[in-house]
Amino acid sequence: MEELFHRFNPWWEEGITLEFHPRPSYLARMGRYLRTKDVVILTGLRRIGKTTLIKLFIDRLIKEEGIDPQYIFYVSLDYYGLEKYSILEIVDIYRKIKRIPFTQKIYLFLDEVAYKRDFAIQLKN
Repeated sequence: MEELFHRFNPWWEEGITLEFHPRPSYLARMGRYLRTKDVVILTGLRRIGKTTLIKLFIDRLIKEEGIDPQYIFYVSLDYYGLEKYSILEIVDIYRKIKRIPFTQKIYLFLDEVAYKRDFAIQLKN
């Protein structure tokens, strides 16, 4: 599982940078939620760039907000092998791998969340 999480989160490795076409207006709108504890859902048609926006925002968190990359967790929940885990279990595994206490704020980016059964209840919990 640790290897899989590292593939999803290349920014955990030193010297890795993300290169995407900038989307400042969308990132500014997303940035409004940065200081909240809200669950923010990014919706849209297939293949329009939602994942790219997430990764652009992660890049902004690291470069402009100074967030430690270890506290940023991205996972695509449609990945084969993750279907047997709940969202809470996946996040718990991430915290254990990175040795992050529950008192530490983390930034979670759950892509393709609709693939998880009862995702709304899981997110609430």
